[in-house]
Amino acid sequence: MRKTKDAIERYRRKVIRNMAGVLPSETIKQMIDNYAIAQSRIALVDQKVRTVLAEQNVPSLFLVHYLAYGRKVWATARRYSGKTGDRQIQILRQYWAKQGLNETVLEQIEHNVRALLP
Repeated sequence: MRKTKDAIERYRRKVIRNMAGVLPSETIKQMIDNYAIAQSRIALVDQKVRTVLAEQNVPSLFLVHYLAYGRKVWATARRYSGKTGDRQIQILRQYWAKQGLNETVLEQIEHNVRALLP
């Protein structure tokens, strides 16, 4: 959670520094709020992935790869729905499985991440 707050604060400083006087203050505030919402959701996705990895006793060496997969599943599921979304995520799972990741773990990550979506 601290990393999320730090990222939001860094973004806030960057936007204020670069956009003050260029954009209205209401727009800047909305940009920061939108970023905070997105960062919070990404943190939830990462938390779900870490939970699955802990349950499956996956070595920490693979953490970054599984986190990348979880984030791609989240982005893909937000962009596509129905059969198209299912197919896109199936392709992602096959790709990451061919990279050497455990397909059972990938399926659990997919299930947990998709449960976060409305």
